[in-house]
Amino acid sequence: MNRVRILSLVFILSVPLLLAAPVGGPPEEITLRGYVVDAMCGRAMAGKGKAATQAASHTRACALDKECSASGYGLMVEGVWHEFDDAGDATAKAMVTASRRTRGLLFEVKGTAGEGGFRVASMKEVDDGAGAPPAKGGGATPKGKG
Repeated sequence: MNRVRILSLVFILSVPLLLAAPVGGPPEEITLRGYVVDAMCGRAMAGKGKAATQAASHTRACALDKECSASGYGLMVEGVWHEFDDAGDATAKAMVTASRRTRGLLFEVKGTAGEGGFRVASMKEVDDGAGAPPAKGGGATPKGKG
């Protein structure tokens, strides 16, 4: 085979590989609705059959306990654990502190999943349908996000 045919063959064989390669770009922002829980408790709950029930009954006092709050925070969504990044931890702690609920800290969180945890763009406490009022103001955005 001559050189032109070899180069043509290499090009033809590599086109499908180039088309199949993932396209880079910013991750898509998603909205999650679940229970904010400290990471120590959330990791222990995750993957267990009763994780969603445990998260719904997890107390504000535990989430604010010195040892538990030092572990960071995340969101339990239908038994799946989504741990927050550092900025999300700070936002969650402020929101949990401001909450008037004693348990079942239900929040809607917008952000992107990535290395280092779920990157929180915004967070707001939502009505749980059981009459427990969310905090006054209801929402927060991490520092530097607007």
